Amino acid sequence: MAAPSPQGDSVPDPSDTRVIPSAAPSRTLYVDTVGATVRHRSERLVVQLSTDTGRETLAAYPACDLGAVVLVGRGTHCSTPALRFCLQRDLEVLLLSRNGKLEGRVAPPASASHVEVRQAQYAASEQAERRVPYARAWVGAKLHNMQRRLYRRACRSSCPALETALESFEALERRHMRADSLDVLRGLEGAAARAYFQAWPALIQREEAAFAFSGRDRRPPGDAVNALLGFTYALLQKDVRSACATAGLDPALGLLRGPRPNLPAVVLDLMEPFRPALADSVVLALLNRKTISSDHFEDRDGGVYLNKQGRAAVYEAYGNRRTSTITPPEYDRALPYVRAMELQARRLADALTDDSSFTAFRL
Repeated sequence: MAAPSPQGDSVPDPSDTRVIPSAAPSRTLYVDTVGATVRHRSERLVVQLSTDTGRETLAAYPACDLGAVVLVGRGTHCSTPALRFCLQRDLEVLLLSRNGKLEGRVAPPASASHVEVRQAQYAASEQAERRVPYARAWVGAKLHNMQRRLYRRACRSSCPALETALESFEALERRHMRADSLDVLRGLEGAAARAYFQAWPALIQREEAAFAFSGRDRRPPGDAVNALLGFTYALLQKDVRSACATAGLDPALGLLRGPRPNLPAVVLDLMEPFRPALADSVVLALLNRKTISSDHFEDRDGGVYLNKQGRAAVYEAYGNRRTSTITPPEYDRALPYVRAMELQARRLADALTDDSSFTAFRL
């Protein structure tokens, strides 16, 4: 189990009620101890573990400090009174598998004020010409943020792989500006991801064989780096999904991606620019600062996965990163990353309802 990340202190302008996110980043309580149960005591959530001598309290936090509770694996539990308490306090309870997959969420009923947003989202999803500007914004922002990450490394120590990748991004950026269809934009995003990850060996400053990386693979992850990426993307998806719920968006109805069963399409759309900006930054910091070691992984189910100690290291690093601040585009103050995600979701909701322009997140 990992402690929640610290809160931030940014204060919004109260006159901006349309797109401003709430003032401080909420903490997320991750419960990762097999047999642990979240219980409700007064205005606090208490995590306890049953032992032969009674109940051992592992942690306790005031509900006002929390924004979500995440139960990791099938061996963690939340009592019914605690679940009801979370819903009354507008706290989400999310279920993650041990491999990092978001399996589900329990949240308060959607507000009736979100009807207008949902109607606009449904209408836009049925018109390819309306989807293209949003898709172009997300793909362009992702290309920009990936290119920035590669460029920062190239400024310190260049190599042929980085130079080749940066040249590819320059060509992809020119094609992106002219792209006028969803299929073309999705193809450009895929090509950019391949070029980006081909350069990752130059970004990873570890010589151990355990951290060799030859490209992305997912189900199951074939090496430690892919295990880190997949798990960190799952944490990012959880935050973006919460942001979509706050803004009233239907998570299943995307604009870059089409609807598919069990696919949170608009969540994945909004995630794209944040992958290189936030999640990849966490993974590279864990690797290059040697916070993570080969002892933090285990081989099982035909793949490589983080063990309990590894997951705890990721929770801490991701929690610190999500509350670090960034100034979003066309915004006049710094926000924690987790609030920048919420701002993006609100801006999307406003663009859909007002039929106005949408600016995706860029570093």
